[in-house]
Amino acid sequence: MHMTTAATPSTLRRLNRRSVIQYLLDVPAVSRAELAKAIGTSPVTAGKIVDELTAEHVLETVDAAPETKSVGRPGQLFRLDATRPRFLAVQLGVTHTRAGLTTLGFRQQDTWDVQFDTPQSADEWAEKLQKTAGKLLNAKLWGILISTPGIVDQNAQRVIFSPNLHWSEKQDFKALLRPLHSAPAFLIQEIQALALGEMVSRPEVKDFLLVDFSHGLGGAAVIGGQLLKTVMPFNCELGHTRVLGNDRICGCGAVGCVETLVSRRGLFQSISTGRGQYQWEKVVKHIQDNGLEHWLKTALTAAADAIGSALNVLGLQNVTLTGSISDLPTAVATYLIKEIENATLSGRFGTVHVRTSPRNRVRGLIKAGLEAIVLGGDLRSR
Repeated sequence: MHMTTAATPSTLRRLNRRSVIQYLLDVPAVSRAELAKAIGTSPVTAGKIVDELTAEHVLETVDAAPETKSVGRPGQLFRLDATRPRFLAVQLGVTHTRAGLTTLGFRQQDTWDVQFDTPQSADEWAEKLQKTAGKLLNAKLWGILISTPGIVDQNAQRVIFSPNLHWSEKQDFKALLRPLHSAPAFLIQEIQALALGEMVSRPEVKDFLLVDFSHGLGGAAVIGGQLLKTVMPFNCELGHTRVLGNDRICGCGAVGCVETLVSRRGLFQSISTGRGQYQWEKVVKHIQDNGLEHWLKTALTAAADAIGSALNVLGLQNVTLTGSISDLPTAVATYLIKEIENATLSGRFGTVHVRTSPRNRVRGLIKAGLEAIVLGGDLRSR
């Protein structure tokens, strides 16, 4: 039996709020009339939603440029509130943790107020975050947004498995951070946060694979303007593609994962032959001095094969490379891009668009926070 459910006023209200917020993530500011046209609703409905979100301090008004003002009408535009800090953005990294207050309308490159070495236990980490970031917080904070590595179950808000940060597994971060602030904590897998940030930064590109080089090799796919979701709480785990002949042990427990070759530590291991303490600066200098040695070409080709395989499976032609690849000489990215093109089927008959980009983690966290906290709750109760 085919059944339909009529849309209720509350459902339409949530959909309209979502449309307004999502549209303003992509544009700096907009008028009521432009907004109504963009989201496909009446000017009256758009006006009501704008007034509601403005009263909740999700939006704020700005004056239009003099040349854009209509005769006889005040030039008033609306944008996501860029005045009041509402989120504490946190990057839980393998070696470092960074944190900073951010507004809803933040549109710059990543900035952080504090940074500390990531400890070896959850309690130590929470204590350090409270000590360093506690002074930043105020009673009007809406949420703590945490970018974390590993496999994250978004529904359960738990890290299931983290090859490079095992202590984070199965931690209750909401309880862990409750002494820090009463605002809810929200986890998002770090590469997905980067992909969301890329979506906000380039809204015209609806389909792409984001690949991040860091302490691992992470991937996230965006298809039709949405993050790819699968039955399992992970996908595009490029770093755990096995490479024949690679005998290095990965943090995941397997032998031969490609990220053991192209991660920061993997690259350091290739130049150090097991001697000396890990330093990324030594890797950068070695490659600057010695260029594309055979071991480096082999590692980059292995990474390109993993990336190309993902593109072939997903049917994508756009790739964004972020992370430590940008710290290295441009010849490294140039060689990697050429190898990705060679590894894809679409490269035989079409074009593969590969670009490097700075990370947009904070903007990705804001997008996730707006979805989970602002659109998922009632701000009038805060």
